[in-house]
Amino acid sequence: MAAEAPNHPSFPRPENPRAMLWRYMDLHKFVWMVRERRLFMPRLSLLETNDPMEGTTPPAELAWWQPAAANATTDEQRQRLLHNRQAMDGFVKMYRPHWYVSCWHMQEFENYAMWRCFTSTPSAVAIHTTFEDLEECLPEYVQVGIVRYIDYRKDQLASLNLFEHIMHKRHHFSYEREVRAVISGLSLPELGGDHIAFHSTATAYTPPIDLHRLIRGIRLHPEASLDVLRSVEKLVADANLPKPDISEMVMQAVK
Repeated sequence: MAAEAPNHPSFPRPENPRAMLWRYMDLHKFVWMVRERRLFMPRLSLLETNDPMEGTTPPAELAWWQPAAANATTDEQRQRLLHNRQAMDGFVKMYRPHWYVSCWHMQEFENYAMWRCFTSTPSAVAIHTTFEDLEECLPEYVQVGIVRYIDYRKDQLASLNLFEHIMHKRHHFSYEREVRAVISGLSLPELGGDHIAFHSTATAYTPPIDLHRLIRGIRLHPEASLDVLRSVEKLVADANLPKPDISEMVMQAVK
C-alpha cells in the first residue's frame, strides 16, 4: 500500500507502524500460503461460527433511530431519518455476504490462548510480521486497521460508514486484539482486483504477496511433533524463508 495513501477513519492504525502481528494457522494453511504465494482472505460468513454478529448493526445503533425519528420536528425530517435508516440496513445486508478479511493478533509476544482459538491440532504454525509490512504486501485498495470492541447493547458505531460494521466487534472478543485487512467483493471489479478463487466450498480473496516481506518469523505449535518440525524446515528452506523457531513456551518449560 502506498505510504502517501490517506488513512481511512474506519481503520485506526497503531501508534507504532512496526507493531508486531501474529497469524496462527493449521499447517495445511501455511503450506498453501507458501506454495501459492498468496494470502487467504476468507469470506466473512465463514467466521460466523465464532461470532454470528460479525458484520451486523449493533442493537444500540438501531435503537438510536427510533427516538430520533419520534422527536423529529417535521414529517419531512422524520421521513428522511426513517429512509436513511432503511437505506443503511439495505446496504449492510447487501455487503455482508461479500466482505473478505484477514485477521491478525497484535501483540509483541506469542500467545498460548491464540493457539487454542485459531488452530485445531498441534500440526500448526504462527507467522509474525508487522503492521507496516502487512499493509505494504497487500494491494492498495485493501484496507488494514485495528478492530474496535464495543458493547453492542449500549454503544453505537463510530460513524455511518459501512466499514464500521466490519471493523467493530462485540467486547466479548476483545482478547483477540485483532488487526484486520478488509476488501469488499462488490468493489473488486472496479478496483481492478481479480483474485477471487474457490477453495473447496469456501470463497476467498487470494491476493499474491511477497512472502519474504510479509513473513518475519515462523514459530511452531508448542506441541508440534518432530515430523512437523522437519516438514516445515524443508518447506521454508525450499522457499528461502526464515527457519522455524520452537515455541517460547516449550523453551521456558525446559528451563
